[in-house]
Amino acid sequence: MDPSKMADMGVLCMLKEESGLTKAELRERLQHNFGRYWGAGTGAVWSAIDRLEDEALIGRDTGDAGTEPPAFTITDAGEEQLKSLILEPVEDLFHPMQRPMLMMKLGSLHHLPEEQQRQVIDRFRNEALEARDRIKTIQRSHDDAISDHDRYGYRRDMFDLRLRLVDEILDWLEAIQP
Repeated sequence: MDPSKMADMGVLCMLKEESGLTKAELRERLQHNFGRYWGAGTGAVWSAIDRLEDEALIGRDTGDAGTEPPAFTITDAGEEQLKSLILEPVEDLFHPMQRPMLMMKLGSLHHLPEEQQRQVIDRFRNEALEARDRIKTIQRSHDDAISDHDRYGYRRDMFDLRLRLVDEILDWLEAIQP
């Protein structure tokens, strides 16, 4: 999923949770909710807001007509787009480079009906199990290829860390199952 779609999902998610936010408030909410995983930069967030408004997925809050700065609200089409973005598959979602997208999707799941939440959680679980198998396969090939483990420092241990992270996510997915 390209970064602009991630920004779109974040903006739509925040407006679904609280209508009437300004651009600055949206960026602040995104930073607060997802900043540990994704740097919600002002340019990316403001571009997403402008794009979403142009596509009629969000609109100016009519209760604040004429006030500056303008506040925004999600439209029905925006709610459908949010669901679509949450459901959109991401190739190799458990690769470390995809962690921001994984966290954004996990943090947005509650916007789906329960049955769709279950389907997405099941898909994430299957992807996590596949990722775990890939990590173990690579780990074994590295162990076979590297005889001098001291020379390569902590790189060998990083496989263990990745496995622990995937296992923690699997445990968490089990715990949140609706």
